[in-house]
Amino acid sequence: MTEKPIEGSPPQTLFLHVLPIIWGCQQQHGLRHGDYLRYRSFCSRRIKHIRHALKITQQSHRRGFSSKPITAERVATIVDSRCLELLLMESERAWACAMILKDESQLEPRRKHHMFRRLTAALVTAEELHELSSKPFVPSADSAIQVAAVYDTRTELETRAYLSLQKARLLLERCNWTDAKESFTSARYIYQRLRDAVADEQKPIYSNQLESIDTGLSFCEYNAGDIAVGKSGIDTTHLADKIDKLVLESNKPVEEETITWIGRTVPIKNEKIRKFFKRLETIQAEIAAATEERSKIALIEDALEESRQAHYILKEDQSEKTTGGMSVIMFLLGYVTFLKLGQSVQKNVSLLCSTLETESTNQNNVGLLSLFLSSAQRIKPHLILRYIDNVLQLLDDILELPVLQISSAEDVIKEYKMRKLALKTIRCFQLARGYSFQNEWKSALALYVRSSKLLKESLEATSGYKLEHSWLIALQKSLKDEQFYAFTQTLVEQSSPTILEEKDSGQPIESELDKFVDCSGLAVGKKSLVKLPPDMLPVPCKPFFFDIASNHVTLPSGVEQKVKSQEQSGIGGYFKGWLWGSSK
Repeated sequence: MTEKPIEGSPPQTLFLHVLPIIWGCQQQHGLRHGDYLRYRSFCSRRIKHIRHALKITQQSHRRGFSSKPITAERVATIVDSRCLELLLMESERAWACAMILKDESQLEPRRKHHMFRRLTAALVTAEELHELSSKPFVPSADSAIQVAAVYDTRTELETRAYLSLQKARLLLERCNWTDAKESFTSARYIYQRLRDAVADEQKPIYSNQLESIDTGLSFCEYNAGDIAVGKSGIDTTHLADKIDKLVLESNKPVEEETITWIGRTVPIKNEKIRKFFKRLETIQAEIAAATEERSKIALIEDALEESRQAHYILKEDQSEKTTGGMSVIMFLLGYVTFLKLGQSVQKNVSLLCSTLETESTNQNNVGLLSLFLSSAQRIKPHLILRYIDNVLQLLDDILELPVLQISSAEDVIKEYKMRKLALKTIRCFQLARGYSFQNEWKSALALYVRSSKLLKESLEATSGYKLEHSWLIALQKSLKDEQFYAFTQTLVEQSSPTILEEKDSGQPIESELDKFVDCSGLAVGKKSLVKLPPDMLPVPCKPFFFDIASNHVTLPSGVEQKVKSQEQSGIGGYFKGWLWGSSK
């Protein structure tokens, strides 16, 4: 979430620890294996992500490209340290591209000119970063921005050392050994003094950087013909006061920020995670003060975005040490995941309340309690069941978190199991209402009975929780009314004659004289008394004419013999066979 400056507010202190950031990015995104292409791609993605998060994306139009550079006024407007990180990533991307071109220049020499241009671009961006962090922005009287942006001493020293390092890299490629040696010496002096001022877990990073600087410094001194390694030809007196001040500040006992959850207290060493928890406290206070559900949903979306970024940072962080069987980084990762799932639950609840507020006719009955009031009877149950199913799935994800299982957080597990049981009761009740809407009273009555059983268990489980207990008390009143109504409708169905329930067969009344038929359709023409015209029926009768033309019809040979044999065996043959027997 981007903080908005308030008129008359005190100066905002921004910081950027350059070396720990670029060291972690380089080691995790390709430079451990010398893959500069992968590191350049990471820098491009990071720049795009930061610009999108800070809402300063650059777009191409038909009229041209709209550039949005990082200036002091823009930093004072946004008041976010990621503005400095954006310049740092742009410089790192240009340097990574130059290293790619350096490898390609061995086969194609003209690539070397492009390499110099990219190194120059990296140096120019580093100069902008150092100039921005070394001069605090103080708004004028006519300026619309009424907040000053200042930077801590370590940020100024880090950007100065980074500028010297980028300058030394460019001069080294141009074979300007003397100037490159001075730049390397300046960067080495700052990093060596910063190593004494930083925390113990960051000292190896500065030691490794000093080793890489010593390698370049030795190379420059060898080519320049100077044997005395490590001698500095520059004046560092203007930096001594700032470095000594930083060392004194680091030696003061500082209260370490910690977080306590499920009976365990862990330190927060990552500065970005500290900022995340501070911003999260601010957002939660704004959510508690909001009155409209739409504003709550917007704030919850901001909290979810912050939680996703913190989750991404903790996923990449691998420098924490294990304590007590579980590493601190895993504990913080589990806690941030727990917060993210909880915010998703809160978002679905707010969306449900917003739906109830929109659909309900009584605008005074808002909130989850309106689920069980008479004004909610007109709301279709499937609108409610969709959000309840989402919340139940999120509660299952919370209960399956490894950090809760390993830490044996029985209180937290018991609380979320209670909420899951209460929501199951509400879901069963709403599902029964859905069957009632479809006039399936037997299924609705069975679900209402099931809801009554779940309600008894839920009331016992939520005895110590006022909010959930109030939901269930309101549900209990509505459940009794709905259950009795479904029971009476079931009795009406059982006592009604089944004849009335049969559908109209479409036959006329004369064909169904053995049944009771509702004759109300005769008046409107939907029912007929008889069928018109009637069906044709076969009637027995004597023939008017005998077949006397059979003797004049010429038949085929086989048929003719058969006919003649039938003519010979007439009535005389019949009596002959009966009286005297038949000849074979």
